[in-house]
Amino acid sequence: VFARTQASLAEWEPENDDADPGSINWAAFEARDIPGSDLRRELEFARMIDGRGIVRIVSVWRLPSWLCENNSSEFFTGKTVKIRRDMEEEVDECIVSYLQYAKKKYGSEAEFFSFNESREGIYVLMDGLEHRELIKRLGQKLKDSGLKTKLILGDTATPRNPAGYLEPTILDRDAMRHVGAISFHSWGGADAADYEMWRRIATDCGTRLVVAEGGLDPHAWKTPWIFESFSYALRQMRLYQQIILNAAPCSILEWELTGDYPLGALVKADGNTNAITPYWRFHLLRHYANLTPAGSWIIQCESSRSDVLPTAFWGGTQDRKECVIHLLNLGSAREAVIAGLTPGSRVVRLYVTDAKAGLAEHECQCEAIGGELRIMLPARSMATVTTSQ
Repeated sequence: VFARTQASLAEWEPENDDADPGSINWAAFEARDIPGSDLRRELEFARMIDGRGIVRIVSVWRLPSWLCENNSSEFFTGKTVKIRRDMEEEVDECIVSYLQYAKKKYGSEAEFFSFNESREGIYVLMDGLEHRELIKRLGQKLKDSGLKTKLILGDTATPRNPAGYLEPTILDRDAMRHVGAISFHSWGGADAADYEMWRRIATDCGTRLVVAEGGLDPHAWKTPWIFESFSYALRQMRLYQQIILNAAPCSILEWELTGDYPLGALVKADGNTNAITPYWRFHLLRHYANLTPAGSWIIQCESSRSDVLPTAFWGGTQDRKECVIHLLNLGSAREAVIAGLTPGSRVVRLYVTDAKAGLAEHECQCEAIGGELRIMLPARSMATVTTSQ
């Protein structure tokens, strides 16, 4: 299980702690960690996540303006910036001190670190060579400081055309020693060839592939009536099925589980209490989160129809192994024939989400005869079938 948090470096070091990037003024930093501050809440939240054994990525969206080339009062409007060449060592100190403080004061230590969408400049812009040099330089300093945190290669805004941006780092053995994972964000989607390239790069590098931001439209928060709809959820599940099928990431992190992209609406219930009415995205995400065994393996599969997208997983406990198959039907109701199962596999459950109900369990107690199983797929639906031996 993965999670991602922000390092609010603009609050951590709004002005230079001292003139020496090799010397950390801890008193100045600690004075900013005050009750009720966003920085305090951020650090406490990271501690809570780490305490649950979740693999955590910490990312930087914005830098303090004094570290940037285009230093101006417009910084907090989301303006793209570049790191000042004479401030690279100070950037490293800012990041390392933040991570060291979180470890020492809060007992939290991120597995991975990234600059968010640096290829596109959201909001710190780097080209492929600058990305490589940052990984090599900062990675060594993290190691020297005793932190386990590794760098993420990529963390691009879209999955398209990964090779050019990643290649300088991949070809540098010293830089790759500090890479712990490779990541892309799903915005805009891509074709099968791009997804397969991410998969091949991660495999060749011997490292994990993570979709650190999963979603269909980064601007969906502006049109909530759209992303609350069943149609939007179905399109997002199509995107996720394509990513899993072709890129095989170890995790997709839904963007985001907050008020900007909520999974449900807060409504008044009986007794003047609050209740949550789930949106369709919530039900469809549960097919992955609730029904796929943690730590399971992705099984290669394919469909004879372009409007039926399958993904399959194998995992479970030592005593009970399950095969979980997710079938996204984008067309009319039809019968699906699942082939390649172990003969005699028993169907345990069948769950379906369609425009009528979310994650509804259907009666389905039968065996895979001759390694084949036949089930009915409702129109425009997500169906998950689990089998055990």
